[in-house]
Amino acid sequence: MRFDVNYGMAGKGHNGVTPMWLGRCWGYWLPRWQWNGGRVSRGECCDITVLWLCFWVGMTFWNEA
Repeated sequence: MRFDVNYGMAGKGHNGVTPMWLGRCWGYWLPRWQWNGGRVSRGECCDITVLWLCFWVGMTFWNEA
């Protein structure tokens, strides 16, 4: 199994979809997470993202087979 970790911060300004949050495109007071529904055990790619304030950390897991 392989995995990759990514991280970043919301851009400044308005993205045209969600309302601005403290001058950023988005943000959340309470932590949130997102998952694409993939299961590594079934040979699918699994993406998990944690969002808090205007920061995000994403992890991607996949099988090499």
